[in-house]
Amino acid sequence: TISAFSPCTARSHLWHALEGLDRYPNYLNRWNDEQDIDELERSLENSLKQVRQQRTMILERKKRIKELLQNVPIPSRLVTPESWEDLLQHRLDSSLSKAIRESRHFRKKQNIPSLQRVLSGEFEIHLDAYLLEDLIEPEVQDVFSVSIFCPNFCKDMISYIRQVSTILGKNDITIRPIDLDVIGLHWINNVLLHLIVRPISKHLFKNTELMEGDLDWRQGYVAAYKGQSSNTKVEHQNRLVVHTDDSEITLNVGLGDDFDGGELQFWGLRDEDDPQLLGTYSPVPGRALLHAGRHFHQVTRVTRGERYALILWARSWSSVRAQTCPCCWMTGRRDKNCICGSSWN
Repeated sequence: TISAFSPCTARSHLWHALEGLDRYPNYLNRWNDEQDIDELERSLENSLKQVRQQRTMILERKKRIKELLQNVPIPSRLVTPESWEDLLQHRLDSSLSKAIRESRHFRKKQNIPSLQRVLSGEFEIHLDAYLLEDLIEPEVQDVFSVSIFCPNFCKDMISYIRQVSTILGKNDITIRPIDLDVIGLHWINNVLLHLIVRPISKHLFKNTELMEGDLDWRQGYVAAYKGQSSNTKVEHQNRLVVHTDDSEITLNVGLGDDFDGGELQFWGLRDEDDPQLLGTYSPVPGRALLHAGRHFHQVTRVTRGERYALILWARSWSSVRAQTCPCCWMTGRRDKNCICGSSWN
């Protein structure tokens, strides 16, 4: 008989084979068709080739971008803060700064962790629930908003991103959206993850998206949406279709408000049979939305002006993704019988 095994075209075939290799000694001894083994090897080689190609491209692009931006001055508010006072007074929203100052780590007045220890993930910050009650507002079902950055920080961010985009565009480098790590603003990603997303998510999503675990990975970037100008034929991204994110938790910070359209619309979670439109949110400069990555959402068309948003994806490799396969994760199944769960391991 002719085998139907085709891991190059059927992803599930590859997953089955990888699971077998992991669980059974001398797994391929059970296969009586050498062509199937050839197909498995070809599929793995294709995946490895793709990884190597993308890694090479990324490293070359990072090196080129670093060279182009090395003499471009960074606005003072976007430079890595050296102290808590520098961060809380000149970058963050005053209400958020007040909540941080009044949290348990600062009330003691002694042994306050250094900003560097917190941003490196070495020290975990806890924000007391009662301090967050006046900061966090429910906007849509399971979607919450909180003010994060001060107005001047948002203005400086937009100005710098425009400058970076212009320089990269003139050198034929297409980078959309703009990754903050790549352009030297990694500290912003670390602030958002360790000081805001991690502690707040433990109050909002502990038993759902986090499965009582923790967030340990982040990617932050700035996305721009532009209305079509009447005096140019250049096409810009002006909307984002309905989608979910590859994250446990997503933070979406509005940076500017000089545009029409560009609203965020939310449907239900990916595991729902027929997600319905739950509500619409209009971005506010400095204010962020916090929601599950599995939450369907879209950006409506920007009809005028430019809309900028800072997005942070946060994942949990050490807990959530260590206990669930991609299928269970995407559909929200919390089943101990998942092949990645404890009952199988």
